[in-house]
Amino acid sequence: MGMMDKAKDMKDKATEAVGADEKIDEAAEKADEKTGGKASGQIDKGADAAKEGIDKIGE
Repeated sequence: MGMMDKAKDMKDKATEAVGADEKIDEAAEKADEKTGGKASGQIDKGADAAKEGIDKIGE
């Protein structure tokens, strides 16, 4: 198993175990509440970038 295969396997296990997308969404929602919606656009962009980053691990 090559290095990239190992990285992809680790990403798959982490994503399944934690439900990464759901956790990112929860964190973004809490951050949006804390800022009173003033930073919704930036928070959404950050959450999307985090999800894309997770998806790219091991490609």
